[in-house]
Amino acid sequence: CVKVAVFPMAPVLLNTGYKSLLFLNVELYGLSITFRKVVCLWWPGWIDPLTFKSCTPHGINAKMTPEPSEKNVERMWNFAKKYADKSGTSFSPIEGVTEAVIKGLAVHQDTLGRPLCPCRFYQDKQAEIQSRTWICACEDMKNFKYCHCLLFTNEEGMPITEYLPEDHEGREAWGLIPDPTPDKGREGSRKPGV
Repeated sequence: CVKVAVFPMAPVLLNTGYKSLLFLNVELYGLSITFRKVVCLWWPGWIDPLTFKSCTPHGINAKMTPEPSEKNVERMWNFAKKYADKSGTSFSPIEGVTEAVIKGLAVHQDTLGRPLCPCRFYQDKQAEIQSRTWICACEDMKNFKYCHCLLFTNEEGMPITEYLPEDHEGREAWGLIPDPTPDKGREGSRKPGV
């Protein structure tokens, strides 16, 4: 009896061609083991999480997107700092996470004209922009104070899951993580019907 579950936890620049951090849970005869791996989403295979070098056959590397403009990198940093202060959150202490997400937001600002969440896969990016659901700060962040990318976290680098519905992927993956600053953020939750 072997069960395998893959949880996308904190994908880093999923839709911009960079790496994604996945948790792989393997249950073998009742023994459960969880592995953290950085994977390349543009080419099948694993990426070495320490060097980010491809482990795919013949050393083929992942497709990478162009570098974002300095103007939009600065713009996204300014936005993120103000929003973290406004929402009572911190940046992830995990080295490289914040920088990677900021870079992904800046790439989308350059290429799409909007800071579409870089941690999700989209069939149609323009349709996503029109719906506004995943434009940073996304609806999950505005309503539940939950950042799938781990850009906005508690001081320990954990996503806040206290306000998520019980069946939300974030709540199922991370469990209950309380909000250390309940008096800040969740501006979308004050709308009628949310």
